Amino acid sequence: MAESFRKLHGILLDLTGPTAASPTEIIGAGIGALREVVTQDHAHLGFIARQRAASHPILRREIRAQIRLNTSQLATYIARFEPIRSWRVRDVEMLATLLMSTIVNGIDSMLEVLTLGLDANSTERELDDVTTAMQRQILYLFVGVPGWRSH
Repeated sequence: MAESFRKLHGILLDLTGPTAASPTEIIGAGIGALREVVTQDHAHLGFIARQRAASHPILRREIRAQIRLNTSQLATYIARFEPIRSWRVRDVEMLATLLMSTIVNGIDSMLEVLTLGLDANSTERELDDVTTAMQRQILYLFVGVPGWRSH
């Protein structure tokens, strides 16, 4: 479990380096990296997904703690950008939580595709659909960013 979360954390770290990329490019790169991790490590991530809802309470708490940690790191990352930089902490945290919920849902959708037993071409098409939907959902969240007034 720890190794899977380290890989996901690594994606966030890779995105936080100095970059002149547009938000669309950053989001696309992040989702592409996430897809690669899910495809390569689907057994471990599938275990985490199953345990998130149906395991022993101690394991469920640990999984939620790891998700909260990644959400906090995501909040720190997105707070570097305008206009989010001027927002109140609770609003930055709210956006990070929405983003992380979208990411977790996307991981679940990718895992579902990988367990369908489809041929390689069909699997790739389905994963393309999932990653496109994730990118659109995340971009949709960012469309509202300039209009948000932190109170």
